[in-house]
Amino acid sequence: MSTWLTATDHKTIGKLHLLVGALFLVAAGVIGAILRTQLISPAASVINANKFGQLLTLHGLFGVFLFAMPVWAGLAFAMVPLQLGAPRLAFPRLAAQSLWLFLGGGALLIAAALTPNSGVPVYGWALDPAVAQLRGADGRAADLVVVGLFLVCLAILLAALNLVATIITMRVPGLTLRRLPIFSWSVLVSGLMLVLAVPVLVAALAMLFVDRHYGGHVFDATAGGSPESWERLFWFFATPTMWALLLPGLGAATEIVPVFAGRPLFQRQVAVGAIAGIGVLAFFGWGSELVQPDTAHRAFFGAAAVIVLGPAAALLLTWLGTLKEGRPRLASPIVASLGLLTLVGAGLAGRLVTAVAPTGKVGVGSEWAQGARHELFFAGALVGLVAALAYWAPKLWGRRLSEPGAILGTVALVGGLHLTFLPMYVLGAQGMKTHATTYAGHSSWRAANLVSTLGGYLAIIGVLLVTLTIVHGILAGEPAPDDPWEGATLEWATTSPPPPHNFDTIPVVRSDRPVADLRLATVAGEA
Repeated sequence: MSTWLTATDHKTIGKLHLLVGALFLVAAGVIGAILRTQLISPAASVINANKFGQLLTLHGLFGVFLFAMPVWAGLAFAMVPLQLGAPRLAFPRLAAQSLWLFLGGGALLIAAALTPNSGVPVYGWALDPAVAQLRGADGRAADLVVVGLFLVCLAILLAALNLVATIITMRVPGLTLRRLPIFSWSVLVSGLMLVLAVPVLVAALAMLFVDRHYGGHVFDATAGGSPESWERLFWFFATPTMWALLLPGLGAATEIVPVFAGRPLFQRQVAVGAIAGIGVLAFFGWGSELVQPDTAHRAFFGAAAVIVLGPAAALLLTWLGTLKEGRPRLASPIVASLGLLTLVGAGLAGRLVTAVAPTGKVGVGSEWAQGARHELFFAGALVGLVAALAYWAPKLWGRRLSEPGAILGTVALVGGLHLTFLPMYVLGAQGMKTHATTYAGHSSWRAANLVSTLGGYLAIIGVLLVTLTIVHGILAGEPAPDDPWEGATLEWATTSPPPPHNFDTIPVVRSDRPVADLRLATVAGEA
C-alpha cells in the first residue's frame, strides 16, 4: 500500500485516478437513481423538494468534477507516455499531486453534504441561482463547496499542464505532431482547452469566496453586484470543459475502430482536424446554455452551438467510413465504440434542436436540453471510458477482460443510457422543465418518466457488470500477450503490462502506424 501511496510511475498514478473516478461514479449513479425514483410517478414523495435540489447538486458535482475529470487525467496519465515512446510523464510528482488534490476536493464536497442544518446548496452543479444566497448560507457547507471545487479545479489544471508538456516535449524521434496517435492528439487538444477554461471558474470561485468573507459584492445584487455574472463565468468554463472531457473518449474510439476494421483510419486528417475544430469552436457557444435577452445574442450563440456540432459529426463519419471499407471483427472495444457512436449521434441531434430553438419547449431549461447534454457529454464520456479500458486492459493490468462479461455489461449500459435520456427528449417536447420534483399527471409524462427511471436502473446494472468484469480481469483474468489486438501505435510495442521504464527498445517511427509497419516488415522478412 505504501508503494501505491508514494508512487510516481505514471501507470500507477493513472490507475489510482481511475479508481477515484470510479468511486464517485458509483456515488453519482446512486444519487441519480434516487432522483429518478422521485420522478417515477407524478406526486411521489421519496424525498422533499429541498433534498431533491441538494442531491441534484451533488449528482452534478460528483459526475463532472469527481468522475469525468479524474478519469480523464487517469486514462491520459496511464496511456499517453506509452503512445509517445516515453519512459515517464514530464512532471511525475505533479501527477501525484493532482491525485491528492482530487481526493482533498472530494472529501470537502462530501463534508459539505454532511454538514448539519444546511448541506450543499440547491439548484444543480452550476450553483445557479443559489449563488445569490450563498452569502448568508447557514453553517460552512457553502464554504466547503467553494474550497472543494477550487482544489478539484487546481488538480485538473495541473494534470492538463503536465500532459500538454509531456506530449510537446517527450515524443520519440520520428513521432511528429502529424504522426501523433489520435488518442494523444485528443488529450493534447482537450488539455489546452482545460488550461484556457478552468482558470475562469477558479477566478469565479475566488470572487465568490471574497464576497462571502471579505466584503466583496461581485455577485451580491443588493449591493450593486450581478448574480448573472456567475452564470456567464460558469458556462464560459463549463461548455468547453464538457467538450474537453468528451474528447479523450472520442479519441480512444478513433484508435479502436481502425484496429478492429483491419485497415487504416478513413480520412485521418479529417479526424485530426475535427478534434482540433471542436477544441476551438467549443469556446464560442457557451451563451447557448443561458436564456439570452435579445434576438441578436440568441442568433450568435445558437449559430456557434450549431457550428461546433459539425466537427463532431465529421469525426463519427470517419468511423463509419473506416468500418465500411474494412472487415470488422467483433470484440468488446468495438462494441463499446459503436455504442458510443449511437450516444454521441443522438446527443448531437438533441443539441442541434436546442440550439435552433433555444426559447421553445426544447430550449434552455427544458428536459430536452437536459437529456441531450447528458447523452452527449456524460454518457459519451462514460462509454468512451469503457471502450478505452476494454482496449487497453492488457497495458493497464497485463490481463484481458472477459469478452462475454464486457460485451454484456456494455450493451446493458448503452441500452440503459438511451432509455434514460431519450424519454427526456419526449418530456421536453411536451413542456416539462428540468429540476422539477413533481409534475402534472399526464399519462404520457408518467410513461416517459417511468421508462427513463427504468433505464437509469438498467444503466446502473451495466456499470456494475462492467466493474465486476474489470475486477475479475485484474484478479483472475487471462494473461494478455504483448499485442493482443494487432494494434498500430507504440504502446503495443512493449510488454503487457509494461516495465517501469516502459520500453526496452522502441521501433523506428516512420509513419503514424509504427507497430503496424514493424509487423508488415516482419512478415515480409519471413517471406
